[in-house]
Amino acid sequence: MKYKIASVLALSILSTTIGCEKKKVDEVVASKKLYVASGSCYSGAGNTTFTATTASNVIYAVNLSNGTVDSIISDYTTAGEAANTTPVSIVDFDSEYILALVENATTTAARRVEKVSKVSGGSKSLYYGNTAALSGALRFMSRDPASGSLLISKTTAVEKVNSTPSRLTIGAATPWINAPAGNCSTSATLITSIQTLSNGKILYTHANAAQNKIGMISAAGYTVAGDCLITPATNAPVATAFPTASLYLPEYGQYIVAYAGNVTTANVNSIYAYDINETTNAISGATKAYEDSSVIYGISAMTRDTSTGAIYIATANSTSTTVANYNIEKFTYDSTTKLLTRVGTVPFSTGWTGSKCISSMFV
Repeated sequence: MKYKIASVLALSILSTTIGCEKKKVDEVVASKKLYVASGSCYSGAGNTTFTATTASNVIYAVNLSNGTVDSIISDYTTAGEAANTTPVSIVDFDSEYILALVENATTTAARRVEKVSKVSGGSKSLYYGNTAALSGALRFMSRDPASGSLLISKTTAVEKVNSTPSRLTIGAATPWINAPAGNCSTSATLITSIQTLSNGKILYTHANAAQNKIGMISAAGYTVAGDCLITPATNAPVATAFPTASLYLPEYGQYIVAYAGNVTTANVNSIYAYDINETTNAISGATKAYEDSSVIYGISAMTRDTSTGAIYIATANSTSTTVANYNIEKFTYDSTTKLLTRVGTVPFSTGWTGSKCISSMFV
């Protein structure tokens, strides 16, 4: 009898433990947020999107369990902000803060990276401001979690800022990536996304007329043509497909690129997955991961939840070349087939007054 009692007690304790662990996991999932910036954005050539004066210009949080908007984190339309101030890119900083890349084409001194509290209407403070480094139209920012350094795309170059934070240059004052040649040639005017590989090399997408391509730069930055590492040159699936967003999946050595344009013909508004060889710098195995213009058209941002593998994509809510608003779609990804599958039959998070337009996201 005593063994039966002991067994029952053990099972009871185990059941309670499992129940508590499951509750903790559920609480963690429920507490996770998708952070979204709605500023001036790019959705492929020919699509008219919102500018610094017409965008919502807020940072907000979306509940990952149901796609509803939880809170407004920061509002850049308040009286304290200079006119034309717009949040163009956001990255995770730590459990409490976001880093926001803030653009202003008319008051260039207002260009900055600021630290924003993740709570509703929380505090924000200057993280980095340098008129020499932030001298062109700011577009995109990524953060290397290993080093804490930032890569910032501007009009003609990519700047690198270390965790101090201080500007890192090539020579006395040249940006980290500036007018690269070789297979990366003619690719300095519209760098739409930047990712850092496991070995520090830099992948980026460029959209400009017929120069819609993927580039790879040495971890030491760009000095000579040989610092463009991509072999062979990798262009968009068709000339009218403009790369707008990308993700690098280091555990699979795969690179996912979203393309957009102002027509619904094949391969324009599409997502492709590629294999990346970090050693040889080769990019291969181009696979159309997803295409359906009724679901994705004019993609403006993309992010991934590394804990679940879910991929979130910001897309125009119709195929009109004058974009009315942006939805967020949720996908699963199969690294073996390199295919994306839409979750559900309706957008994960539908457009609202705060989503004009979605310039950046992260979980």
